[in-house]
Amino acid sequence: MHLRFLHTTATLCLLTFLGCSNNEATDDTGNEETGPQFQYLQGTSETTSPNGAVTYEEVDVLAKKTIDSIAGTIVEDTLHGDEARKTFFTLQPGTLTFDVTDEENSFSGTVTFESDDWAKSNLTYDLELFGQYPGTLTGTGVWEDDTYMTDKEFADPEGVVQARTIEELTLISEEEYLAALPE
Repeated sequence: MHLRFLHTTATLCLLTFLGCSNNEATDDTGNEETGPQFQYLQGTSETTSPNGAVTYEEVDVLAKKTIDSIAGTIVEDTLHGDEARKTFFTLQPGTLTFDVTDEENSFSGTVTFESDDWAKSNLTYDLELFGQYPGTLTGTGVWEDDTYMTDKEFADPEGVVQARTIEELTLISEEEYLAALPE
């Protein structure tokens, strides 16, 4: 399996996994008077064979999310290993579902929250990948205290699962995030 495919798949997994919270004030993402909220996370992502027996890639992850509940948007800036990406979420009016894509238009699809608590809502996502390695990326994300865990599968255009990505990220402070950025 081509390493660029794995890196792209793992990065897409990260870009669509996070609930939306502020490390210090996770319950006011819906408060229109507070303006945008921020979330910072750090952890690891491991991409394996579908059964988990073979590890294809394991990378460190660093993420910053800007959540604007007034506009109904989320912007994720992530470092997944050495790859920087920007992902855009736009809320579909009257739903808990966001349309999602990245600045390269390498994928599109939806992420659906289980509740309107963007801070710690579990979610599911359904994405279509384009380009050299087309297919689908589907899975779930679950919060447990301040840790977010994901389980996602990449399937080729014929629907055959080719890889699985498991992530574990923990909320960190803005100071910890800034200290962890590469120089």
